[in-house]
Amino acid sequence: ISKQLAIIKQLGLISATRKGTWMIYQLTTPENTLLSANLEFLRKSHSPRSSDLRSDLEAREALIKELTGDPFNCEEPIRETLACCK
Repeated sequence: ISKQLAIIKQLGLISATRKGTWMIYQLTTPENTLLSANLEFLRKSHSPRSSDLRSDLEAREALIKELTGDPFNCEEPIRETLACCK
């Protein structure tokens, strides 16, 4: 997956920050309109990839809910980066 992330980073779609042994990736701002349109299409489509994306989004929401319940429950590099943990 690191090769794929490197390619996406070279395209300017994400940025990366190293925090100790952690590598934190996030979408660049302003958001790429093509990327946003493609993600929106995937969210609404009925393809198997769309199902994977929805599952990942649900897992992300569950993780954010867990982290916001106890800010000491996540690693320091993650807590510094996620808005939910500040």
